[in-house]
Amino acid sequence: MLNNTRLAGKETLFFNRVPKVGSQTIMDLIQRLAKINQFQFHRDGTQKVETIKLTYYEEVRPFF
Repeated sequence: MLNNTRLAGKETLFFNRVPKVGSQTIMDLIQRLAKINQFQFHRDGTQKVETIKLTYYEEVRPFF
């Protein structure tokens, strides 16, 4: 697919954080690499509330 928008030459990496799988270490690494390799690192602020919505079936079924 051809990207001919005005941002076609801009490369972007999104890292979607997943808790408890080493994501903090990866974010620290990306931040350090940003300084060395002259790219921008942005981290969103911490969310006060993380809402996970389950269906009724997911809530009542046994996990094992």
